[in-house]
Amino acid sequence: MRLTRTGVVLGSVITFVAIGGTAVASNGAALLLGKPNTATVVTTLTNASGVPLALNAKPYWPALQVNTTAQINNLNADLLNGHHADAFLSAMGKAADSAKLGGQPASAYLSTIYTASTRSDGTPSVVPLPDGNRFDSIAVPAGNYQLGLTASVSNVDPTVGDYQCSFLYVVNGLPSLGQDGAVDISGGHVGTLAASDTVTFSKPTTVSARCLARAGNASNSAYVFESHLTATPIAVVHGTVTTY
Repeated sequence: MRLTRTGVVLGSVITFVAIGGTAVASNGAALLLGKPNTATVVTTLTNASGVPLALNAKPYWPALQVNTTAQINNLNADLLNGHHADAFLSAMGKAADSAKLGGQPASAYLSTIYTASTRSDGTPSVVPLPDGNRFDSIAVPAGNYQLGLTASVSNVDPTVGDYQCSFLYVVNGLPSLGQDGAVDISGGHVGTLAASDTVTFSKPTTVSARCLARAGNASNSAYVFESHLTATPIAVVHGTVTTY
């Protein structure tokens, strides 16, 4: 093995840290093991037969130490934090389960939101009859749903009215009432009510809104001039749920 004063060792100057002693090897002198070695030019190790330098440290200690954070060109490492390169995804790579969210495929998440609404340009849209009526109907397949309903009622009658709107479910032609919301509205005023429900439909179902005047509205002139009904599919149901 020969020792020259040109070239680059691992892309940077190697400093052999002394354990003790004061002797120093300088340019052109032999390396002193266990002593500080100082040079003003790069030292190169060459071995035409194989590896020119082997550094052995005691277990769990680094075999090499540098004093700057500058990148060392062409210094390759076999492990990163104990893992081989194939354990990491490349910049342009695609993860094996990239098509999944939380370990679930896209089909496990239902994105369709069913909606229906009533809008009025001033003409009464839906009259709350004493026995109730149905509007904003939507057909949904079997599954779990979070339902929401908001409705604005205009009480044209001069007396105070008590108005209620609820969900109406029709499964196999049989109607069932769901959660409801109610509001008292003074004569000549508008009131808004809301209702929500978490349900499981075992079969395809028609979901509608249903409003009625529980008191007042003697002239049968109050009406729903704006409403919005939504049925949002949910994959997992939490809390209390009613099955139809």
